[in-house]
Amino acid sequence: MFERLPLVNLKGNTKEEKAQDLLKRLYGEEANEYKIEKVNEISKDDSNNKDNEDYKRGSIVFMPTSSEKNPILVYFNTKNEPTTIQVTTRDFLRDMGFLQ
Repeated sequence: MFERLPLVNLKGNTKEEKAQDLLKRLYGEEANEYKIEKVNEISKDDSNNKDNEDYKRGSIVFMPTSSEKNPILVYFNTKNEPTTIQVTTRDFLRDMGFLQ
């Protein structure tokens, strides 16, 4: 989770580009082994999300090209800035409805 971390220097104009740049900074060349699988947007009208309105606005699922690696979730806020990065499992993504 990023709190007050200066992420304004992430390259890109979109949340997807910023998330990819974040992965490259954290994982180096290994980031090239991940592709965006899905972008999940949380509606502004979602009553379950009122407490985290500026914190979470959605997520981007990065799937590895290798079955030996785990997927990565990058959450973003209303300003399309990454707020959290989470290494996860395919089962978790399916259970949460991020994958089919």
